[in-house]
Amino acid sequence: MKKKNNEVWFSILICCYNSEQYILETLLSVINQTYTKYEIILINDGSIDKTDEIIKSFIFNNPKIRIKYFKIKNAGLPNARNEGLLKSSYKWIALLDHDDIWEN
Repeated sequence: MKKKNNEVWFSILICCYNSEQYILETLLSVINQTYTKYEIILINDGSIDKTDEIIKSFIFNNPKIRIKYFKIKNAGLPNARNEGLLKSSYKWIALLDHDDIWEN
């Protein structure tokens, strides 16, 4: 996709660990926003619950959403955030915790 010079794109960084209870609602709150010039960077910090399955299902069911998903060995939130920053495509970053939602 080619960007116009005046468009502002940003990366939404969501780090998660054992987030099966919250992650779907968090992701839905992002895609229900009216602004759509973003990518979602998901860093799974070694979850041992169903977080991985939920994320993979969400990606499969939303093929038009720009999502990058990485599962890494558990090393804590600071490490996961740093990994996400390295994987981000844009200079503008929005941090969203795995158990928070954005209102419409």
